[in-house]
Amino acid sequence: PICHYEAVNGRLCFSRPAAHGNSLGTPGGHSAPDLDVMKKIVLPWIKKVAGERPWVWQQDSAPCHVSKKSQDLLAANTYDFVPKTHWPPSSTDFNPMDYFLLGYLERHTNRLAHNTKAALINSIMKQARKLDRALVAKAGFSFRARIQRVIDTEGRWIE
Repeated sequence: PICHYEAVNGRLCFSRPAAHGNSLGTPGGHSAPDLDVMKKIVLPWIKKVAGERPWVWQQDSAPCHVSKKSQDLLAANTYDFVPKTHWPPSSTDFNPMDYFLLGYLERHTNRLAHNTKAALINSIMKQARKLDRALVAKAGFSFRARIQRVIDTEGRWIE
């Protein structure tokens, strides 16, 4: 998919998988074709899915995401846009993929040896499909508490 979304605190949150990132590899910013994809495909799709519900767009700090063209496009065309000046620091404490999913998959796929890359990939995919939705939701709900702990410690490392 070009994007995936989930409801968080009554708002739709969208993200774009890395595989659909700046595919043309233009350093320092989105190229015209990349911005066209955003305008003609991604944003209309999000607006169709969200309907009248509020939604937020936030990107990571990839060079193409911090470019003035990208920031201006999104600020002008999204329901609620988080500019680069308000992004949280890159931290495993803020990323459920880091503090939950990768560790879970590693624990469950490393129980057996894998002789090939394909076997490892298949094992990872099998374990991901078996994930209990309640367990994933619990990891997502811990996000707010993790942010609060970082705020309380003034950005210092937390356990």
